[in-house]
Amino acid sequence: MRSFLFFRHHDVGRVGRAFFWLTARTAAVLFAVTLFVTQSNAAELSIERGRTLEITLQLVNIGDTRLERVRVDLDPVSTARGVKMVSRPDIVEIAAKTGNRPCPFAEIPVTLTADQYARVNNPFLLRFVVSSGTTRWYVNTPAVIVPRATPNVPRLSPNFPNPFNPETWIPFQLTEGTHALIDIYDMRGRLIRRLDLGYREAGYYHTTGEAAYWDGRNGFGEPVSSGTYFYRFRAGSFSSTGRMTIIK
Repeated sequence: MRSFLFFRHHDVGRVGRAFFWLTARTAAVLFAVTLFVTQSNAAELSIERGRTLEITLQLVNIGDTRLERVRVDLDPVSTARGVKMVSRPDIVEIAAKTGNRPCPFAEIPVTLTADQYARVNNPFLLRFVVSSGTTRWYVNTPAVIVPRATPNVPRLSPNFPNPFNPETWIPFQLTEGTHALIDIYDMRGRLIRRLDLGYREAGYYHTTGEAAYWDGRNGFGEPVSSGTYFYRFRAGSFSSTGRMTIIK
């Protein structure tokens, strides 16, 4: 049985490609693993501290043996401190290649993060463990933790979408690490929900994966009625307000 791993990193505005090769012999069966990394004209994967990084691993079976219960894990022993896999990817199965048909494959999304304990500008090997039954592939790629981009001024941006039903995201940016929270009020000025965002490092929180999220419910878990609501964002000494509308 033969297979190769196509490792694609999605990040808007980053271009480039690096190639890595790995072979491993298990029970007299040779597995060839090809690792492709797409990113910023560099031969290493950059993980911004305090942010999540979404990548896609594409496992293509070019052999005649079906791959069952394929799963991806991050090796905790060799991976740098502070680097974690946010969620465990789904277990997949990949059919065997037959005749002249295209090679079967499965795309496995993986989300990584580097917390405040990760050392910046310290190159290391990011090691993935791809397993199928009792067989394992160990895939290493050079990586580095880089400092999070820091804005010049703190800012609260308009929520999106707006109007919305039933959920919305509230983007913001911070110039320094601090505890952040958002209070949501109705037209009468009554507090209906507090979103405790916890400690946030300096940086931009503009995407759906990082911005504050409101599911359109009050503090008791009940859906709120249609209408206009106000939200107040507080982070350290910075405070700002916004207005949003829910339509049902």
